Amino acid sequence: MDREHRLSAALLRSGKFKEAIATLMEWLRKMDETLAEQKLTSTDLKFLKSQLQMQQVSSIDHVL
Repeated sequence: MDREHRLSAALLRSGKFKEAIATLMEWLRKMDETLAEQKLTSTDLKFLKSQLQMQQVSSIDHVL
């Protein structure tokens, strides 16, 4: 019986791991798209601050 319980627990952990990996892969895909849409870095401080703020908001949106 203990062996069945351990097997059942291992299968449950495996499923949770696969779900976590799938979520991570989806987040990476979205972030890749977001980064691909961004313009090249500028030397203008105002523009850089704006770009950083947009990226931070985007990161928060993807997590939620």
